[in-house]
Amino acid sequence: MTGISSRAAGKLQNRYKYNGKEEQRQEFSDGAGLDWIDYGARMYDAQIGRWHKQDRFSEKYLSSSPYGYVINNPMKFIDINGDSLNVLEKYREIFMKALESRFGENAKYFGYSQAGNLVYNGDTKKLSKDEQKFLKNMRGLMNEKTITNIIYESKYEGTDSKGNSFVIAPHKSGGEATASTKQNPTLTQNYVLVDPVGKSPITVFETTDEFYKNRSNGVIGTDNFVRNDNVITNPETSTWHGIGHIIYAGKTLNNVIDFDNSSRALNKTKNPDGTFTASPMTPRKYDDTHNKTIIWYGN
Repeated sequence: MTGISSRAAGKLQNRYKYNGKEEQRQEFSDGAGLDWIDYGARMYDAQIGRWHKQDRFSEKYLSSSPYGYVINNPMKFIDINGDSLNVLEKYREIFMKALESRFGENAKYFGYSQAGNLVYNGDTKKLSKDEQKFLKNMRGLMNEKTITNIIYESKYEGTDSKGNSFVIAPHKSGGEATASTKQNPTLTQNYVLVDPVGKSPITVFETTDEFYKNRSNGVIGTDNFVRNDNVITNPETSTWHGIGHIIYAGKTLNNVIDFDNSSRALNKTKNPDGTFTASPMTPRKYDDTHNKTIIWYGN
């Protein structure tokens, strides 16, 4: 079979090997090379089947070798670029609805690592440009070393690194609440809590054009806001709003509304036959708690 193999005379060079990763070949001046395969975060030596660097997320998998690959299960997993958006098994059905509401039939390409962390194994070229951009923003969390937990409950009670208890209650903030390590250094993980039966619509006080002008003068009145009692929300939309809070922790909160609106623009409805219909939701305006003057770190 040498006539059609990589050893054939006059062949084209193919440096892309297992998992489509590039082989570093003949990198030395004398034409020699290590023939390692570049996975980005570390190099794989296919000649001996070994990595020469630890997995950067090895502390998440203490039962496995830090030099291992996909938890020794290459039939099920592939090497991924980040894996830190965590969804417990009991919440995955609800979270799948959130994924389907934005990615439609392509939501089926999302899966979970053994540790329960979200991964995307699909071809991103099959996504629309807006879906690709949205996935890129998601990967801002999926690439993070800090785990972000997605939880669907009316209340969550946890313990921080110092043994102090904390409570997250989404009913106090429109059916969604978040807690960030950037706001509270004693937390070791981020949390997005969504009330699965949260009310809709919700009331917000949208900023007017005069808001920023008057704020700079130190004068804020009720005429700087317009009350809106008809902001439609649901567990899927609240999920993405909460994820936006974690992505943009430490930045002005107009970014969260912009992310929320990119999510709403992608909204899809699942039909009885399993297909999806685009059904964009009404975008939100900046409001008294989400605008260019407020920086958020967490609840």
